[in-house]
Amino acid sequence: MGLQEFDPARPQAATSGDAVARLSRSVGKIPHATSLNALTSLDVERAYADARRLDRLDEAGNPRGPLHGVPILVKDNIDVAGLPTTNGSAAHDGLPAQSDAIVVRRLRRAGALIIGKTNMDELALGVTGANSRYPRALNAWDQTRLPGGSSGGSAIALAAGAAEGALGTDTGGSVRTPAAFNGVTALRPTIGLIPMEGVTPLSPKFDTVGPMGRDIRTVERMLGVISKTLRTRRTALAAYPNGDRARPLRGLRVGIPEAHFFSTADPDVAAVVMIAANQFVELGATLVAVALDGAEHAQARTSTIMLADGYSAYKELVDADPPVIHPAVQERIELGRHVTVAEYRDALDWMSTWSGRVTAAFESADLMLVPTTPMVAPRIGEDDRELDTVRRVTQFTFPWSLACVPALSLPCGIASDMPVGMQLVGPQGSDVSLLRVAALYERETLWNDAFHKLKAHLFPGATSDFEGSAS
Repeated sequence: MGLQEFDPARPQAATSGDAVARLSRSVGKIPHATSLNALTSLDVERAYADARRLDRLDEAGNPRGPLHGVPILVKDNIDVAGLPTTNGSAAHDGLPAQSDAIVVRRLRRAGALIIGKTNMDELALGVTGANSRYPRALNAWDQTRLPGGSSGGSAIALAAGAAEGALGTDTGGSVRTPAAFNGVTALRPTIGLIPMEGVTPLSPKFDTVGPMGRDIRTVERMLGVISKTLRTRRTALAAYPNGDRARPLRGLRVGIPEAHFFSTADPDVAAVVMIAANQFVELGATLVAVALDGAEHAQARTSTIMLADGYSAYKELVDADPPVIHPAVQERIELGRHVTVAEYRDALDWMSTWSGRVTAAFESADLMLVPTTPMVAPRIGEDDRELDTVRRVTQFTFPWSLACVPALSLPCGIASDMPVGMQLVGPQGSDVSLLRVAALYERETLWNDAFHKLKAHLFPGATSDFEGSAS
């Protein structure tokens, strides 16, 4: 279904079971998400048919799936049967996908309701929300600011209330930066944990699907459904919460790598994230200074690999006459043309070294805590060159992609009336433990509820989008 064909006033169901009611709440927010250019195509009729089927099964006493009735949106580089996979590019033929990606099939089997697809930076390269096919996606808090990317549409739609969960993809920060800029939650899982069949590749060494949500519980349930068999590593992190009601994180060592991650962040962002770090202390954790030598070089090495892979994948589009992709995307892919074999191998060697340093750091800390981005969402046009904006926005996310470790962005405060995200980073395979610790922080600080209510207070025109978790 095209966006122009969507009529929110059309009656969709004669029944009013839990799944239909839950879907209707999200569908009612689609016009708001559409006004922010967050969506590219819809499948609302099928979602209602699936919701009615789930309600009939529920009435018959059948067990519910882990995502029963949860409305979910999917980034437009992941196949959804019957909807086009455009990658935000005018170069795509716009024909509907013939089958669901594995992750989408798993969501449906778990009872999720797939509403439609979300806007993105073209070919998953960028943070501005711009592409050659659709209007620029707009930040859900302030339309004069960047949305983050490349999974910007998914984060915006969540913040607008048009879904409870969403899928994005993350190569160098593509679920984490828009989550931070729009005040929602997103996980970049341990690399290799999520099957990638039916997902358009960019740089296979780093590409992963990332679950996104309006709360951590939704992200955790989505991860459990879409991932391969979860073999959670028994790190020290797995012991938390440890059952002490007064200090449930007693003994947890939270690493703070001040150099690079805090020292180069805007002071107001660094201050908000440190307040969040001290809230972990109030819950019983201990802050530990961590040295990560070379963190300032991780982004450049990641870019070398990613851009060379991107040029290999999209050189035909770059060389087309006339060019059909967005000029900023063209510029980024062109950089990959000039990466030499020696530079690529050097970057891979450095990746191995960096991964070892990060692994060693987890001997003294159970998780690490850093800002997701060094600033709140910049205003559109603040930097003359988009490439400079991308480099600035992703300087705290690329290092964890290079190390192939799980990194979770969740809202932790406000600066300049805009959301601030913090990243919690764990050892490889600690995804579930990381989410459970974060859920305790979310529950104890009540930031999830407060964020959506504060957004409605600061931006009354957006209305209150937060309904709370329905299950």
